[in-house]
Amino acid sequence: MPKPDRLLDHDNEPFPGPASHRNRRPYSAHADALPLTLQYHREEVNFRNVWVQEISDDAPLGSTKAY
Repeated sequence: MPKPDRLLDHDNEPFPGPASHRNRRPYSAHADALPLTLQYHREEVNFRNVWVQEISDDAPLGSTKAY
């Protein structure tokens, strides 16, 4: 089984909430953890091997221990 590239894309960055086309909705509080949803808009974009990993606050920066 191939392993992920282990690229940290977002580090402690809040997500503003649901998005809509050319319009940012006002922020509203949400649960600490929710399901991740990827949208398909009939464009040439593919999502493959998407990994989401919960990382503890005391994990060293740049830690690659994923398993």
